[in-house]
Amino acid sequence: DADLWASTSMFIPSGFRVGDLFARQRAVCDGEFPRMMRVLRDEGWPTHLLGRLGAEKRTETNFKETTCRVCERGFSSLWVHRFICVACELNERFELGRCPYRESCASPFCPHANRCFVCDSWSCAECRLIRGDGEECLALAEDIDPDLTYLDWDRTLCTTRSGASPLKGTHAVDPDLLSMICSRPKGSVHIVTRNSYRDDIKTFMARAGLPDDIPVHTVKKHQSKAEVILEGNEGTILFVDDSVAEHMDERLMRSGVFRVLFGRALS
Repeated sequence: DADLWASTSMFIPSGFRVGDLFARQRAVCDGEFPRMMRVLRDEGWPTHLLGRLGAEKRTETNFKETTCRVCERGFSSLWVHRFICVACELNERFELGRCPYRESCASPFCPHANRCFVCDSWSCAECRLIRGDGEECLALAEDIDPDLTYLDWDRTLCTTRSGASPLKGTHAVDPDLLSMICSRPKGSVHIVTRNSYRDDIKTFMARAGLPDDIPVHTVKKHQSKAEVILEGNEGTILFVDDSVAEHMDERLMRSGVFRVLFGRALS
């Protein structure tokens, strides 16, 4: 049982995909966005709304939440989401090509759908960057049949955090990633991690039933994982990591590596 392995109090049925709950509604909104953008650009705000624009300081909290941080105009909560009005949001996305929700957002932005991978919880096959859990990784590996697979350790393959030893405390291996590893050809799976407890990781892997031929690569603080993943390697490569920063090396994005921003129950 995946939930038992992960020692979690949240129980999600196998095959249940959170992202599918609003897929139909999102498709409708995506289809109407361009038309809304044209109307707002060419005609401005509808007449029946113009008289209600202008910040009305009812309460301090309400004022902050319904005032657009970009144009500084006040709206009802219908037109403001995460401190930006719909007009400015559309301009940030489609005209400026950047995340509308955070001024200093450092997360990758999808040019195909004009969405932020982190703030919008977005996945894009064309960018070769998707968000998913172990089940998603297993399905992707079956689909693309990678020649090499590189997996992060902390909070990805294992439940350890912040470089802790897996031999201290109670930890577990993600069951779907374990299934994926066992389904791949011998010698094609690697661990690439910033966790310095390499010997402890190898001991834990043996106890968890992982194959004994998996190399463990430890990268230093200012070293990019791309150096390990791309060094002398060719063919189809799959890289799975829970940190968006690890996916943003320009060499990875240009190389065509399939990247998974890992998170349990993200799909």
